[in-house]
Amino acid sequence: MTKRLQQSKVQAYFKINRIEIEDHVVSSNYEEVEPVVTSLQVSKPLTSDSCTTISTPSLNTTHIQSSIVTVNDLSKNADEVKDASKKELLGASLRYIHKGNVRERAIGFIELKDMDAGTISEKLIELLKPFELDPLKCVGQGYHGASDMSGIHGGVQARMKGAGYRSATYVHCASHRLNLVLAATAERHTPMKSFFDILDLTYSFMNGTKLPTVFIDVQDERYLNVQALELARSYSTRWSSRSLEVGMFLRRFDCIFDTLTYLEMIMMQTQV
Repeated sequence: MTKRLQQSKVQAYFKINRIEIEDHVVSSNYEEVEPVVTSLQVSKPLTSDSCTTISTPSLNTTHIQSSIVTVNDLSKNADEVKDASKKELLGASLRYIHKGNVRERAIGFIELKDMDAGTISEKLIELLKPFELDPLKCVGQGYHGASDMSGIHGGVQARMKGAGYRSATYVHCASHRLNLVLAATAERHTPMKSFFDILDLTYSFMNGTKLPTVFIDVQDERYLNVQALELARSYSTRWSSRSLEVGMFLRRFDCIFDTLTYLEMIMMQTQV
């Protein structure tokens, strides 16, 4: 399999499982991730179990270590992501300059039982441990701007400094900052705000107590032998989730319309 095909396969796996990942991250890590993805099958939904597989024991830690052993400075980055089973995971990566090129190496995913700063810090340290990093070489740490990550006293950034990464200056993730700008802009643009409000209300309504079952039944009738899909929820801190939300809405617009029409008919019969 060519390098281009390998990278495409890895990219497709993350796309299918709704994990946003940049092309340069795939190109930097496909050598480690591709064999794992191949063994899991590209079409298989990503769960916490399969994510545990794509973690430090499965990645070629020796290969990554060999590229960072001569590096003087590096930064660590982390963020939360949900898998297909709705479980929270922590994903982490290392970023550094190697032979004149910026490299970002994914070091794994690990399940989060709790979302507090203490738990996230412990899991991040657990992900970093196999790479035997020199804490003093870590000059940066990048996360989103929520207090559990950015807090100067009890946040993850403060806890990591207390764990030995004293030189790791916290930087608010540029991607998250861009997300916040886009989200704030959309909020001030009335037509756009109305559009996304309708999508959000539709998501909330369609995920009521009994509605998911009706929605799935309608999909089963329209699309035989095709797995039913769930509407995607958007998050204010992730503009990319808007794209997923709109895409899923368009893919199943006919089923959404049929479901709402059916419910309207039921309500009219009940009133009579």
